[in-house]
Amino acid sequence: MVLQLAFAAPNCVNVKNRGGRLFGTGVASSECSVCGNPSGRPGSRCEKCGELLAAHPLRPLLVVDVAHAGETWEDAGDKIEKAVNQALARRHKGVKIVHGYGQSTGRSVIRERAVAMLNRLAQQTGGHLRPDGKNPGAHILWLGD
Repeated sequence: MVLQLAFAAPNCVNVKNRGGRLFGTGVASSECSVCGNPSGRPGSRCEKCGELLAAHPLRPLLVVDVAHAGETWEDAGDKIEKAVNQALARRHKGVKIVHGYGQSTGRSVIRERAVAMLNRLAQQTGGHLRPDGKNPGAHILWLGD
């Protein structure tokens, strides 16, 4: 699955896959805590005073398990898309994807593909991907710096 960024307007962020489905639609903006100016995407700078715009304070991290309910890769990929869509729309600062690490089989197909997909999403959204320091079966896609 290849995802592409599509910008509809200066403060709108849309991400599109080859199937034409959009996620992250709508205005993803923050109000500056210093001057109150409503501008920009969380993680960017305020256009008026230059202050760093924070992620929504009441929604720090979205956590989604994509591998422990008998999911196929197709199911897991869809869950990841929906989670990133929700995180962008609701201004979460990141998404923790619990993908498992293949303990029962010694090999995790979902883990390998999920990490590759999350790396692509990190590049396309300007975020960064990090392994979860507490769970070897999870990665965190940080959406705003």
